[in-house]
Amino acid sequence: EETTKYPENIILPIIQTSVAKLTDCSDDVKGAAAQTLVEAASAYWGKGTDELLREAVQPMWFSLRNALGVSSCIMDLAELFVVFAQRDCSHLLSSITDLSSLVQLLLTMLVSDFSSVRVAALRSIGILAGEQLNDAKRAVDCRLLVERVFETFFCSNSADDAKAFLDARDDAWDRL
Repeated sequence: EETTKYPENIILPIIQTSVAKLTDCSDDVKGAAAQTLVEAASAYWGKGTDELLREAVQPMWFSLRNALGVSSCIMDLAELFVVFAQRDCSHLLSSITDLSSLVQLLLTMLVSDFSSVRVAALRSIGILAGEQLNDAKRAVDCRLLVERVFETFFCSNSADDAKAFLDARDDAWDRL
């Protein structure tokens, strides 16, 4: 899928506005901002926008932790979390000062009403476990996280995301 590349003078203000809107009071605005940043990270990471995109980690983290279970933006914020884990896991983890809150968030995401949020949680766990979570394992009791991923082997999953769920679960389990 080809993405249109925009010049820096156009894309940078869009990214700046999206970063600022991640903490908007409207879930729809937060969701649109997260979607924009997911696309921007995919198209422009490594092309002079990295520092600006990294500024989105704290507001994304704040909004994701405070999103209600059925909030319309939770799926978009969860996907943005995965993108940051993939693109710059070290920065993501260094921005989250309380690793126990990270584990708690991932546990909450694993039981979300939305299958895409559960998939995002599993993808995040796989990335974090494979890349960086080893240090966190020493600092935080991740036993519950491992147990919850194990429990997913015995849960039914919706047909629309079944393959993505199974792939993410298997990857997370292999890395844990």
